[in-house]
Amino acid sequence: LPLCLSCSALLAAEANPVAPIDPQDIQVRRQGDTWIVEAQFVAPVPPSVAWEVLTDFDNMVAILTNLSSSRVLSRQGQVLQVEQKGRARFGIFSFAFESLREITLTPRRRIQARGLAGNTRQFESDMVLSPRSGGTQFAYRVEMVPDFWLPSLLGPSLLQHELAEQFNAMAAEMEKRFAVR
Repeated sequence: LPLCLSCSALLAAEANPVAPIDPQDIQVRRQGDTWIVEAQFVAPVPPSVAWEVLTDFDNMVAILTNLSSSRVLSRQGQVLQVEQKGRARFGIFSFAFESLREITLTPRRRIQARGLAGNTRQFESDMVLSPRSGGTQFAYRVEMVPDFWLPSLLGPSLLQHELAEQFNAMAAEMEKRFAVR
């Protein structure tokens, strides 16, 4: 992106910091064993900065506090295998998670992930980035079948909480990186 666009986006970011993503803005529903989650949010950073943060898998532990490890195991062009481990916390509940995912990148536009191993029997996610005046819009969707018990009454709140926490942390990192440019 041209420098002048970056400068105007920086001024917009300073005037309007990322509003916290409310867990209630994250839609969660269950169809049989499958949990479907959808969310949209906007960050006042250009797609290049958003992309840099979203694909910084080897440094994701510094961005997301619920991760204990994150590393790229292999890369073939725009297809990566990423392993992550961590612990989700919600109130008095806590559980360890791990995943091995195949990530397919469409630079600065889309990140698709497919679970290969870990705490889910099935996992597919799609993150689409769209440039907007003064920022980037994100549309996220995940379909997963957990390999652990996720109670129907607590499950939506837990998923909303975890995703809002992750999106807010990533948005904060995007703003931080953008501010130093």
